[in-house]
Amino acid sequence: AQQMMHQWEVQADISQGLEQFYGTSMANQRFWPVTSGGLYPNLVSYLDLVMSKCRNGSSTNLDQGLINTLKSLNSFKGRICAQRQQVETNRSVNLQQILTMANQERIQEAISSQESCTICAEIILAFSQNKDLVIMNNCPHIFHKSCIETWLSMPSSQMVCPNCKTPCHDPMAPPPIGPMPDGDMAYIFSEKLGAWFICYWIPNGTQLPCHLSPGQPFKGTTRTAVCPIYFKWGPLLFIRLISAFYYHHTFTVGTSLTTNMSDTTTWNGIHHKTSLDGGFGFPDKTYEERVSLELDAKGVLLFLRDLVSD
Repeated sequence: AQQMMHQWEVQADISQGLEQFYGTSMANQRFWPVTSGGLYPNLVSYLDLVMSKCRNGSSTNLDQGLINTLKSLNSFKGRICAQRQQVETNRSVNLQQILTMANQERIQEAISSQESCTICAEIILAFSQNKDLVIMNNCPHIFHKSCIETWLSMPSSQMVCPNCKTPCHDPMAPPPIGPMPDGDMAYIFSEKLGAWFICYWIPNGTQLPCHLSPGQPFKGTTRTAVCPIYFKWGPLLFIRLISAFYYHHTFTVGTSLTTNMSDTTTWNGIHHKTSLDGGFGFPDKTYEERVSLELDAKGVLLFLRDLVSD
């Protein structure tokens, strides 16, 4: 990460200012100033806001592991370890806040149209009298309660509806755990470029049950990327990228689209900026919005958009 930062600082033409270089408007510096005493003096206020939302309007709290991780951002460099066992221990999801018992009108609709529970493939008509039927809080699909609870407890479910893939969890609940193997993330901040430089490291290992070939070996990877704070949401995007890594969403194991190598670590649908030019470089005025939508789809929400006005 430090090597990439030095390379960018030498090559980047910032003579016209950082806003011109990144091709975007500068973030609200009153909320996210960078000072010699620490990167983000208001980071504690942000965390207080997150936790107050948890207490006042949510059934589940962000786990303390993520809170401690975010607090570490108030330094100019750091390292994060993503350990699945630790995350699973800290994370809990209240299924009662995700599922609602289907009312008679919805059950009759399912019977009339001969809908089935897509998890067990049984027709609702045949089993509606002796199995509880539920719907999710964010979509209308109907399931047997025991079937959907089993589905949601599996890491591979990604906490989405198995029919329409709509995220079904409380926005302030901990995000679902993704398919990424355990790994490390190091980061360093460049005051000159107003950007975080990131280095990801995933070691070689054995594929998990959520991968294509469970129990088989896979090849790890080392990747570098950059996340500027000169966006509308400032460092909030970087906080979300950290959260995505912490909850194992940044990478997966499969076949590489660029090398066609199978059983290898690949990106998991969250775009990163990896160079100064080309299709993965700057300027890119739409990057922040696109990657924010990708993080939304993974369930890494955290009410971050509430902190700044549109």
